[in-house]
Amino acid sequence: MSDEVLEISREKLFDLLSKSFTAITDEAIDLMKRQDKEHFVKRVETIIDDLNHDILEKSKREKPFVPSKDRVEVSWE
Repeated sequence: MSDEVLEISREKLFDLLSKSFTAITDEAIDLMKRQDKEHFVKRVETIIDDLNHDILEKSKREKPFVPSKDRVEVSWE
């Protein structure tokens, strides 16, 4: 899997990260009440997955450059 180049504004990124941080904090407070670590871990994983999805959805994306298979490039460095 090749990396993609993503472009996102600082404001959008800050909003997404802030929302996720708040959600994780809320889950941590809920963990203190419930004492259910498995539920907490699952919720944090979901929050991180949602954050990743939101970043990809709200970013301008460029497809990765895949060199042609007809030609092999060698670096002599």
